[in-house]
Amino acid sequence: GLVFQARYRSERFTGGDWFGGHAEIGLHGRFDRIDQKQDLVEAPQMRVWDHRRDASINALSLGIYADLDLRFGERFTLRGGIRADVLSYDVHDRLAHRIPYGRPERHLEGARTTALGAAIGPRIAAEIKAHERLRFIAAYGEGFRSPDAMLLGEGERAPFTKVRSADLGARVQPHDAIGVMASGFITQLSDDVYFDATEGRLERLAPTRRSGLSLFVDLSPLEWLKASIAGTYVRAILLESRPASVDDPDPVFEKGEAIPYVPPLVLRAEIAASHRLFRIKG
Repeated sequence: GLVFQARYRSERFTGGDWFGGHAEIGLHGRFDRIDQKQDLVEAPQMRVWDHRRDASINALSLGIYADLDLRFGERFTLRGGIRADVLSYDVHDRLAHRIPYGRPERHLEGARTTALGAAIGPRIAAEIKAHERLRFIAAYGEGFRSPDAMLLGEGERAPFTKVRSADLGARVQPHDAIGVMASGFITQLSDDVYFDATEGRLERLAPTRRSGLSLFVDLSPLEWLKASIAGTYVRAILLESRPASVDDPDPVFEKGEAIPYVPPLVLRAEIAASHRLFRIKG
């Protein structure tokens, strides 16, 4: 893959003692060449008995954004902007339209599909400094989930999943060595996917919503010792029943059900120690 990015950040502008800020614009681009292959293997001979995926993907994404970082007095900060992205995919699926055994051959295996789409999303975040050790934060943003290129149809709008997210939280520092961040969040996806373990691939699902709470605690009991504890609780549900299709005429997922493979509780703990051992020539 190849990646390039560029940005420009202005010097600080002011409007008196109570107002100031920065402006920033940027570009981001990425090109990837991806080769995918998936076979089913029979043990113990390790004989390949079926080919499930054999594809090449050319993926190109271009993005541009503009942001403002504004400060009003000593206690209120407002950040916001907008971002636009264009995604393009060129997929060569060598196993598409495979002919089932017993049918006459009327075409060759394989398919070439292309997809192009654009996504524009605003974002805004506000922070209130209520005290030297207490801050309140609120944010909202719109974006997209990059698709699995193998799920895209010919001419389909590439970033097919719109993501809308909002969160509200606070950060408190009761002691110089302790920081606590707590927040509630909600995220809605216009078209979600799930991992089908029997097929070993992602499948389209339906619109979904995730809501929950998160808690993060960072500790610095000693100058050379740092630790953190994080926990997230989430309730992830389907907003609509999964539509029937030719491959799945009687879908099992119904409105209000939990999203497969999304754990309701995730805990994480980390500890790190750092110390300078010695110097070599300064």
